[in-house]
Amino acid sequence: MALAVDHQALKTKILDFLKANNSLWDNGARDDPLFFRSMELGSPDANKIAARPPPALWITADDILEDMSPASGNPTTINSVEFMKSIVHYLIIFVAQERDSQRVEERLDTLQMEIIETLRQRFRLANDVGNDWLVNEMMPVQIGVLNRNLTGKNQQGRVIRVRLETYLGLD
Repeated sequence: MALAVDHQALKTKILDFLKANNSLWDNGARDDPLFFRSMELGSPDANKIAARPPPALWITADDILEDMSPASGNPTTINSVEFMKSIVHYLIIFVAQERDSQRVEERLDTLQMEIIETLRQRFRLANDVGNDWLVNEMMPVQIGVLNRNLTGKNQQGRVIRVRLETYLGLD
């Protein structure tokens, strides 16, 4: 029984599901700006975002990574095992580039829609059979502009804040 959240495993599972979406990723087979050219774990280097060939995506920790509390206000006991609730927060950061700001915004809208649909289809981070879910629920809770100073430019980005809820057994 897990006693702590394995953040790397959760972020990796999210990345795997995003890469499995053929509308987002073609594993670099084509040099097509419709697909992400890179998808990585970890925070992007702010000084090198512009150097990365867009579109590019990163999954990283939010400012507040994890909130922990007793399940339902008190530790919940099932078969003599106590459970604690853990709410985890990640950011999905992505950037795109087009000839002008209107087209880049359209590209971001399309990528965002595909990301959100993928997250909603895999809301428990389970395989296709659904028997190996890692979290009770995962949902996007907020979408914002990556950097307001890039508005109106031909390279822009977005940030999707994702909330995951899981229960940890306390042996």
